[in-house]
Amino acid sequence: MAGSDRAGAFARSKVMRARRKYLRRNSRWLALGVLMLSAPAAFLYVVLDNDFLHGLVLGATLVGVPALMWSLVVQGTGTAHQALGGEAEQLTADELRKARHGWRLVNAVGLGFGDIDHVLIGPSGALAVETKWTSAEPGTPYATAFVESAIAQAAANARSLRLWAPFKKLAVPVLPVLVLWGPHARDLVDAAAMEEHSGVLIVPGPAIA
Repeated sequence: MAGSDRAGAFARSKVMRARRKYLRRNSRWLALGVLMLSAPAAFLYVVLDNDFLHGLVLGATLVGVPALMWSLVVQGTGTAHQALGGEAEQLTADELRKARHGWRLVNAVGLGFGDIDHVLIGPSGALAVETKWTSAEPGTPYATAFVESAIAQAAANARSLRLWAPFKKLAVPVLPVLVLWGPHARDLVDAAAMEEHSGVLIVPGPAIA
């Protein structure tokens, strides 16, 4: 339950479904694109009379064409951010395992409304941990809205866990935690310092321990 393979599983499944759907819907256009990109390379391969250049053209085609087509799929589905979110959840799970010190970790806890990225259970209660990845720069309207939305989600997750029958019966206290990853994560939470906002503890990924 604490394995990193569970962390980010929900995000990864959404990404894969979206990409498979896109591939099925656009398979003909993508195949045409492969042919159009490969045709000039095939022409050069025939025209050039040099083994080194043959290898260069062949290698560039075998690497470049699939990479370009995959880039089109990622851009067409808009799933790059979701994929990074899944990776961020794995990073959080790895860091929580290192720092849990007697607490039990469960990743991807489903309570019927989605999932809570990570739950830590220990002697003093539980932590409901929400992980987010963002490239937003501090001080921008987008960054403010993103963090406020993430805080609201973390608080809602903690509330749902607190009301879950086994926890409610035992009156288990639940603290909402928001973990941020990204190039400006430390700046978003005041240079790697822990900050509490609306009852939610906000922590940059590298400062989890």
